[in-house]
Amino acid sequence: NLKWKASPGAVGYKVYWREAWTPDWQHEVAVGHVTEFVLPSVSIDDYVFGIAAVGADGNGSLVSAYVNPPRR
Repeated sequence: NLKWKASPGAVGYKVYWREAWTPDWQHEVAVGHVTEFVLPSVSIDDYVFGIAAVGADGNGSLVSAYVNPPRR
């Protein structure tokens, strides 16, 4: 279950993920104008995740690595 803060001007988002031991993104999915998304059957122990904002012109931002906030 991934959650992120909205980016000003974004009309949608893409979620990226890759196996933890690979250097390049292997998968991506456009998720629309939402700030959370569930990837079923994908273990957080085996993958690294990233989020990119998509603007009205269709261009995407750099991918920001998805990091879990520390538990309190």
